[in-house]
Amino acid sequence: MTFPVPFQPPTDGFTTMEVAFLKRMVIDVYKIIPRAEDKFILIAVQEMGYPQEVVAQMLGKSQNTICARLQKIKIFIRNHKLMKDMQ
Repeated sequence: MTFPVPFQPPTDGFTTMEVAFLKRMVIDVYKIIPRAEDKFILIAVQEMGYPQEVVAQMLGKSQNTICARLQKIKIFIRNHKLMKDMQ
């Protein structure tokens, strides 16, 4: 005799629907960023956790430049229509 497997909550705390929604949201955010270099900076610092100094070395730029680009990216995303529609 086999017993049904009891319901187990997802290991990461998210349902399949929530994971799909978060993936879609992340894709949409990266789509609105026009410059490939800005996408790389955002991914390297925010998603991959590289320090700004390391990203600056990767791109041959100063850490101040990377910091300024991140600020401009965040402002751009915050002011974009897609983000205003989500609020």
